[in-house]
Amino acid sequence: VQATVDGAALAGAQAVDPSPVADAFGTEYGLIERSIRQTWDLPGLLVSPYLVIGGTDSKWFAPIARNVYRFTALRVESAADAARWHGVNERVLVSELPGTITFFHQLLGNVEEL
Repeated sequence: VQATVDGAALAGAQAVDPSPVADAFGTEYGLIERSIRQTWDLPGLLVSPYLVIGGTDSKWFAPIARNVYRFTALRVESAADAARWHGVNERVLVSELPGTITFFHQLLGNVEEL
């Protein structure tokens, strides 16, 4: 694909079809929700599917997996947390890393039960 934006030539852009919708009521989603609750045992915790609008590596898994979930195992409490992603000086809070590690440990343990 070739295009021009404000006089600058662009080449090599490619479009990718949207990913298939993953089942938010199935066993796999249930494992993610369970792992979230085991990791962040917070009163009133809401676990909800949401639309990931960025391009992710999930496009490579869609042909081989029934459901592909795009998930970031980080607690986000404010817009300032999310503003640090994909920008200048991109980073996550170091204080969130133990929860991220715990989440994936829980998820792998829960998957073993399938």
